Amino acid sequence: MKNSISTQPCHSIYPGQFVPLHNEVEIKEELKRSFAESSVTQPPVTLTESEHSVKVEIALPGVTREELLIYTDKNILSVCVAHHPAAIPEQGTYKLHEFTNNYFYRHIALPANVDAEFISAEYKSGILSLHVPKTKEPVKQQHTRIAVY
Repeated sequence: MKNSISTQPCHSIYPGQFVPLHNEVEIKEELKRSFAESSVTQPPVTLTESEHSVKVEIALPGVTREELLIYTDKNILSVCVAHHPAAIPEQGTYKLHEFTNNYFYRHIALPANVDAEFISAEYKSGILSLHVPKTKEPVKQQHTRIAVY
C-alpha cells in the first residue's frame, strides 16, 4: 500500500468538516496482507439496543477519522482502520519498540430491522460511536459507506 491512501470523491449533506472516503478495495487488500502477518487486531466493542435504535461504541485510541473505513453490507457493520503512527526518529539503540502499523477490523451483525442508510458516526476521544436507527419492519440492506464526523 502506498504511503498516502487514495480517496474517492464523496458528496454529503451532513454538516461538519469534509473528510474524503478511502478507496475501499485498497484498504481491504492492505488488511488481507496484514492479517496474513498476524498484525490485525479486533478492538473492543459495546453494543446497546433500545426500542428505537442500536448504539455501537468501539475503542480506537490514537486513530484519526481519516484512517477509518466504515460500511454495511446486508446487515453486517464493518469497521476497518489502517493506522500509520508518526515516524519515530532513530536516535540511539532501541531497548523497547512497540510502535507499529496498527490494522483493526471488526464485523458486527446488526438486527434485520435497522436502516443502514441513516447510520450516524462520530469519532471523539478515541471512541467511535455509531447510532443505527431501527424500523418497524426488516429493511433490504445494500452496501452503504458511512462518513464519520
